Amino acid sequence: MMPAIIRKIFLLIVFATAAAVAVFSIISGANGVLAADTQALEQQIQQMQQDLNRLMNELRAVKEEQAHSAEIRAAAKAEAKAKEDFKVSTKGGIKVESGDGNFKALIGGRIMADAAWFDEDKTNMGDGAEFRRARLHLAGTMFKDWHFKTEWDFADNATAAKDVWIKYTGWKSFYNLGVTVGHHKLPMMLENMTSSRFISFMERSTAHGAFVSDIGDRQIGISGNLNGDNWSLAGGVWSADMDDDATSEGDEDWQTGGRLTYAPYYGKGRVMHLGFWGNYFQNPDASNITFAPRPESHIMSGMVSTGAITPTDDLVRWGGEIAGVYGPASLQGEYVQADIDRTSSGNVTTGFDFYGWYLEGSYFLTGETRNYEGGAGKFDRITPLKSLYQGGPGAWQVAVRFSGLDLDDGTILGGQEHNWTLGLNWYVNPYIRFMANYILVDNNDNATGNSANLKSGETSASNDDPRIFQIRAQVDF
Repeated sequence: MMPAIIRKIFLLIVFATAAAVAVFSIISGANGVLAADTQALEQQIQQMQQDLNRLMNELRAVKEEQAHSAEIRAAAKAEAKAKEDFKVSTKGGIKVESGDGNFKALIGGRIMADAAWFDEDKTNMGDGAEFRRARLHLAGTMFKDWHFKTEWDFADNATAAKDVWIKYTGWKSFYNLGVTVGHHKLPMMLENMTSSRFISFMERSTAHGAFVSDIGDRQIGISGNLNGDNWSLAGGVWSADMDDDATSEGDEDWQTGGRLTYAPYYGKGRVMHLGFWGNYFQNPDASNITFAPRPESHIMSGMVSTGAITPTDDLVRWGGEIAGVYGPASLQGEYVQADIDRTSSGNVTTGFDFYGWYLEGSYFLTGETRNYEGGAGKFDRITPLKSLYQGGPGAWQVAVRFSGLDLDDGTILGGQEHNWTLGLNWYVNPYIRFMANYILVDNNDNATGNSANLKSGETSASNDDPRIFQIRAQVDF
């Protein structure tokens, strides 16, 4: 637009100059020209001057408009650059990411609210409710290869550290080698490595409760992991818990262990998982070790217990894993054994062997499938085919589990427990789930862990077989 206006102004100036020269020539050469002709020429010159002024005003307006447009473009460019510098997302948590991908930060958490009702047998059990988990975490990445996470649990009116670690993953060319330092999970059991957000039942099996939770599923240490698309290998050394200190005796234990998983068949909706793990726990101060899991309900106390095994020297734990997924159907099972040595004057005098196992199956009535991470050897988040907010039913899953635990060996008669658990899960969307479990507990004569709460008229807690109904509302982000 600007060149056309300038062209007009130039032609107008040329024409005005030529006209002025012509007028001057006419006036100079013909003094007898009539005054009326002179007046007409003066009017033409005035008109051309007005046109010139108008065009100059238009030119100024165009320049001002172009300057304003340049400001708008500069502001838009700055805004685009700001968007490139930081990207904010709310999917799966509050996530902030730099434009170059070097820095990421995610704020997330989980809330699990439980309630349980008991059909008592020989002992009194009070119905109850609790926040099973109430966690917040901050996780992120720095310079692409450095990762960190800090997660704290605020359930039970207390604060407990869960994951507090840093990890380096800069050796991706060597089977995705990663090294983790800090308070993190020990590599043992498929149930343990799968997040509590994604397991099929409200609680893990009694085998996990006895041989993993009772010792501690997380400690401070250093570990490494390798993986491919369908296999994983992890191992490390751990030596302390978050509340240990340099002045206290009785917390100098250490442990080392590893886990290997392989999925010989791994495809969308089709999985075969195999795994094996082992752990050696050294107890140099000979402090006691106790196995006393809850009956797959966190609201009640345990009914089987070895009592304090003391003094102890070491503990060896190992287990095998197997799982399969075929479309909406899934099977999963594990066997776990714990071999513990009792000491006297520094010498091993007695060994005890305890074991546990479970087998579970599940089926999605709405057609979904369990998501599996082949490079980590664990199960992941369930995504409904059509969530409730999309006008669908969400995902509906039915599940059944049979578990066993044997804490009887030699002079230790901790009891035997077998449980049947029926489960129903409703996934409203990928982040909200409602659960219901019905548990039939079957204990043997030695399962007397709840003897202090005998009902009137009962003389023994042996063979105490209660029924438990429990529900959960869960949200995570």
